[in-house]
Amino acid sequence: MITRAAACAALLLLPAVATAQTPRRLADGVFLLSDRRAGGPAGWVDLGADVLVIANGAADPAVAAIRRASGKPIRAVFAPNGGARVGAGPAELVPSGRASGGGLGFRGTMTIGTRRVEVRELERAVSPGNGIVWVPDARVLFAGNLVGDGAILDSTRTTAWLRLIQRLQLLDPVVVVPGRGPAGGPELLEQTRAALISTRSAVAEAVARRAPADEIARSGPRPDLARHVFREMVGLIPPPLIDELDLRPGPSPTARTPGWTRPTVVVIQDLWPDKPGRLAELAYVAPGVEVRVVRSAAEAAERVADADGLLGGLSGETFRRGTKLRWVQFPSAGVEGPLAIPGFAASPIVLTNAQKVYAPPLGEHTFGLLLGLTRRLQVAVPLMRNRSWTDSLFRGTEMPELRGKTLLVAGLGGIGTEVATIGHAMGMRVIATRNNRTPPTDQIEYVGGANELARLATEADVVVNALPLTPATARVFDATVFRGMKPTAYFINIGRGGTVDTEALTRALEENRLAGAGLDVTQPEPLPADHRLWSLPNVIITPHVGSTSDWERERTWILFRENLRRFVAGEPLLSVVDKKAAY
Repeated sequence: MITRAAACAALLLLPAVATAQTPRRLADGVFLLSDRRAGGPAGWVDLGADVLVIANGAADPAVAAIRRASGKPIRAVFAPNGGARVGAGPAELVPSGRASGGGLGFRGTMTIGTRRVEVRELERAVSPGNGIVWVPDARVLFAGNLVGDGAILDSTRTTAWLRLIQRLQLLDPVVVVPGRGPAGGPELLEQTRAALISTRSAVAEAVARRAPADEIARSGPRPDLARHVFREMVGLIPPPLIDELDLRPGPSPTARTPGWTRPTVVVIQDLWPDKPGRLAELAYVAPGVEVRVVRSAAEAAERVADADGLLGGLSGETFRRGTKLRWVQFPSAGVEGPLAIPGFAASPIVLTNAQKVYAPPLGEHTFGLLLGLTRRLQVAVPLMRNRSWTDSLFRGTEMPELRGKTLLVAGLGGIGTEVATIGHAMGMRVIATRNNRTPPTDQIEYVGGANELARLATEADVVVNALPLTPATARVFDATVFRGMKPTAYFINIGRGGTVDTEALTRALEENRLAGAGLDVTQPEPLPADHRLWSLPNVIITPHVGSTSDWERERTWILFRENLRRFVAGEPLLSVVDKKAAY
């Protein structure tokens, strides 16, 4: 094992600037080659019979030089920053997170050779599919553009970048090789961390006082970093939320559409009263556009007459007065409200919604309800309040494990997909329905059409309703579906109350034809105080709060801001609703 003192001494003995094609020994069996043609430092690790090449940019010159310098065959090439241009010869190791047409794909961390050399795929930070190479016995870290003065791509996420730097510092490296610039010690990691923290703080302060964009971009010792942080912070760079939630553009007029004109006025509902001044930031993504902030439906109706876009709730009066509206961004996933306004569905106004935005909290809420039932928490909480240790009420036959059970997700949209993902992670067999059948996935064994709901429900141990409310889904969970379900099955509703025949569900629960139900939505809503569902011991009801979380409004803000940027720039909008299909 190399000591820190020995490694630092060896590093100090290396020439300050290596000439092209001159290898530098960083540690036992770890070398660095400086070659301008390769686009940055390249190195190799001796694996015994062969070597692993770490390259940036055009790898071919480095591969040829390293083959000559090492005198050994090359097992593979890895590019920490992604996208090394490798011609004929050794294969490139490609992290699964990187879009690529070739190479040897891997997930997470792979270990190469009898000597332990770790190639790690990292979360998206500096570039798509970025990674590092870590040589534990030599404590040498090839960090790519995570450190140094390498290029900052639009895909860079500085909060993720900071987390990665902190994780790499825990490795306690002795030698750090950047994607560009001279190798050094752990101070390179600390310098990068400090630069990120100070730059983000300075840019946040400048944005808060509404400084001009050019002034912000030129500030600090590293203007390229300041410019990037500014663009990321105000939303000029597409946010990671798009990739994380798989938000997709839909059919909507763009700058290429005949007759398109740049919008001049938008009305936006202030959904963020706890963050005063936030909406003023929209001037950065919508320069020259008048942004009118409203706090109620009545105020929106008063100020919408000459507006091109509306971001917030839509009332009948607002629709009637908004004769110039081209786009409405609705803040909820369900759009039955605006589509019920006479004339709106037939209008040319593009409707976008918050589909998938609420998927993370609703996925967690689904399993909160389910686990509350299967672990009998609705029994435990009253006992706790009465300070009663009554373990006889917790029988194993009434507390099923979820692992190995079959989960049916009805409605495989953004929320349903999140539920399926969590269910699969818990070891459940997952099946699903959606309006149109699709092929199975690694997580979902079978995806049936909407007409297969009743049949698939007979197989399920847990049925989760994530359906939107449309004419086709109204009361689709009827007596026939509940009659076919197993008496040991659980029903969870986080979709819409109107998709369920409430009387049929109540009877199934009263007659013990279902093991239990977790309901975040009901029909009617609010559920009347004298309704029989309240008194059933095998039911947990929450008052339509499944989407509520500390990040709920933040995701909504990011979606609103990004769609506004797209609307003003004439780009396709995200999460476009098919008004005929009603979702």
